[in-house]
Amino acid sequence: MARIWQRRAVLLAIMAVVTVMALGVRWLDRPLDGALPSLDPLSDDSLDREAARALLAKVPAPSHEGDPLAGVNPGAAWARVDMEAVRSAMPDNLYWKLAAPTQDPDVIEARAKERARWNEEYGKVLSNTATVEEVDAYYAHQQLLSSDYLEFVVHVLTHYGDAIPKRDAGLMKLAGEMHLARLEEIPRKITEAHERREAHEETRRAWRAEQRAFADHAAPDSAP
Repeated sequence: MARIWQRRAVLLAIMAVVTVMALGVRWLDRPLDGALPSLDPLSDDSLDREAARALLAKVPAPSHEGDPLAGVNPGAAWARVDMEAVRSAMPDNLYWKLAAPTQDPDVIEARAKERARWNEEYGKVLSNTATVEEVDAYYAHQQLLSSDYLEFVVHVLTHYGDAIPKRDAGLMKLAGEMHLARLEEIPRKITEAHERREAHEETRRAWRAEQRAFADHAAPDSAP
């Protein structure tokens, strides 16, 4: 059961993102020396995206071809990943709160409510009805989410890249690349969201002004 949990714990995080096309490159022969720098989701300066990109570039696209672990039971392979050590290294990572497997009904319900809340906020952003603060809060959450998932992927590949099946490592590569792309798009999305919101507000202000002018013109003159 522990082995199954360990494999599902990682793969559920991988499948939580959409699949993207990736180029196959040289297999990661062994873990890199030392962990990558901690990723601060709210500071571009401390988020070493180039280091993360360099690591992901060493991992091929998902494939069983040439995998020495292809014939090994996946659960046995993933048992080599010390998930408790991973959690100790990043205890506040959102993966544990939002994606790690659980059968706790309270946790499942809390996750559903959290998803619903952010979906509602995203609806406001798309409809241009979000306030300045709501736009910034939504994208701050998206940045935190992608940064944490990227940190999780990088940590596992750094420390256990040669211990897990090649196909699974390739799936993690795709997830990491997706989150890197999302992080790089966020500044543009914030700018565009604010521009749309302001244009929407300007349209509303112009419409209200027209309505007031029409009402003033249509109103009968008051008797002296």
